[in-house]
Parts: sequence; structure tokens; C-alpha cells
Amino acid sequence: MNKLLIYLRQALHMMKEEKLFSGIYIAGTALAIAFTMVIAVVRCM
Repeated sequence: MNKLLIYLRQALHMMKEEKLFSGIYIAGTALAIAFTMVIAVVRCM
């Protein structure tokens, strides 16, 4: 549990430091998940 807390703190610190890159990475992940869900929904119809 302690290592997980340290990992999360480091991740938050890096996100605050590099706001542009963090936004790009989060947006890219969100788009990939959304695209996968759209494909799954279209194939099930």
C-alpha cells in the first residue's frame, strides 16, 4: 500500500509539472477507449 501511495504522488507531481503532455496523454487514452467502445457497439448491432 505504501508503494502505491508513493507511485500516485509521483504521478500527480509529474502531471502538475508537465501539464501539456499530461493533457495530450489523457486525451489520447480517452480517444482510444472511446473509439474501441464505438467499434464494439457498431459490431454488436
